[in-house]
Amino acid sequence: RGWFYTLMVISTALFGKPAFKNVIVNGLVLAADGKKMSKRLKNYPDPKIIIDSYGADALRLYLINSPVVRAQEFRFKEPGVKDVVKGVILPWYHAMRFFIENARRYEAATSTKFKYNGAIYAKTERKMDKWILQRLNDLVKTVRAEMEKYHLYTVIPALVLFIDDLTNKYVRFNRDRMKAVNGDQNDALMSLQTLHFVLLKLCRLMAPFTPFLVEYMYQTLKAGLPQEEQEDSVHFLMLPTVDESTEGADAANYAINCLVSVVDLGRSMRTDKCDIGWKTPLRKATIVHEHKKFTEAAKGLVTYIADQLNARDIEFSNDIKKYAKYEVLPIRKVLGKRLGRKMPKVYNALTSLDTEAVVKFKTEGKVQIEDEEIKLEDVNLSVKVKEFEEGKKLLGQTDGSVIVVLDLEMNDDLLAEGKARDVIQAVQGLRKEAKLSPLDRVDIYFKVISDPEGISLPLAKVMAEKTDVFKVRLGAIPLALSEMPKDATKIKEVTVDVGKSKIQIVIVRKKN
Repeated sequence: RGWFYTLMVISTALFGKPAFKNVIVNGLVLAADGKKMSKRLKNYPDPKIIIDSYGADALRLYLINSPVVRAQEFRFKEPGVKDVVKGVILPWYHAMRFFIENARRYEAATSTKFKYNGAIYAKTERKMDKWILQRLNDLVKTVRAEMEKYHLYTVIPALVLFIDDLTNKYVRFNRDRMKAVNGDQNDALMSLQTLHFVLLKLCRLMAPFTPFLVEYMYQTLKAGLPQEEQEDSVHFLMLPTVDESTEGADAANYAINCLVSVVDLGRSMRTDKCDIGWKTPLRKATIVHEHKKFTEAAKGLVTYIADQLNARDIEFSNDIKKYAKYEVLPIRKVLGKRLGRKMPKVYNALTSLDTEAVVKFKTEGKVQIEDEEIKLEDVNLSVKVKEFEEGKKLLGQTDGSVIVVLDLEMNDDLLAEGKARDVIQAVQGLRKEAKLSPLDRVDIYFKVISDPEGISLPLAKVMAEKTDVFKVRLGAIPLALSEMPKDATKIKEVTVDVGKSKIQIVIVRKKN
């Protein structure tokens, strides 16, 4: 610091201006116990081991995101580097791997080479695609603005949020779409081109922060670019600029926020309050919100809701009073001083408001009672789901805004699909154990080892009737083990429990 001070004094005296435009001063990196790192005490992990274990990029992100770049002291802890790998590096890398697998699958299915689409925002009509592209645009804007101010420490939190949106929302919600499970290869291509565009631009954006990882990713991803646009290194490219032509971005953002609130609420209900396993589809889910704008936006993404909640049918309603009731609780400390003797009457009137009156109160932000204007901030509003009629197997929950009602009534068809999906999971587990790629084609054989007497839905019946589910999810229909050719090349086999039944599954290499 003394050196910078001396430079300032000399430059001011000689030239009347500062010696530098910007100075970055790092703080001290301390050992985990708060003491200075010392070779004598050996109170720090070996840097070579850290880099070999977690990578130089993880170490860079960990330090850039620490108080040390704000000229403050910082205690170095190895688990922090590991958290960067888990929270940023691996999800980002897995998103790229998922893209590569499905781009190859698309090429094999269509006999067409995958091509980069630089105009994907204008081409795609999917709100989900527009949303992730706009999120990327926002990230570019944030990184460029913060880098210009030398605020390195604000970049990583923005990156972590974006990686979460990319992997846990965009990739997760579009997994089946990119695999063309419904057979629509054009829609699959649009989603893959969106992901490819995002990953390439993210490589350029993060090159100063994670130079080694993005170089590896760029060398892998650039194969989809036209030959004349391919550079020898990502570090030969400039940082991306902000794209101002983002028509429809606000509508897409609103729709995705609606989708996420519905899915998060529904999934938490299925996980915490529902006895029916995730593999078994529900007959119906009902989405209730007071505003039509919300339900219309969610309705445009109904396929995602049905997929994420695993429900056959999705209904929408704006009839709040059918499913829930509002409770208005006046804040005595706020209203008591102002209303005086009127307080008891106003209190009773507020707590007696019906649903329509409360909705109007919420919309307008105020209500007139006993010649007094009561504002929304004067009360606490809560929504409670009503008790459903006895005998109806319904489960409802609200987050204070949207209500999700799950129909838990089961029938043999729903239960059969649940069992079929258990078998599918076992087959996919076998493929993973055998380290097969999505392009490796196999034949599947099975043998029901036991179907207990009196069971309402025998597994043998499920295997015979749910061939359509197997075909869509596995690309093949499982056949009886007795039909397996003697010269078949067996890859892997397993015996698993499906409900109270037991089944043997064998996968063999498919003959050309």
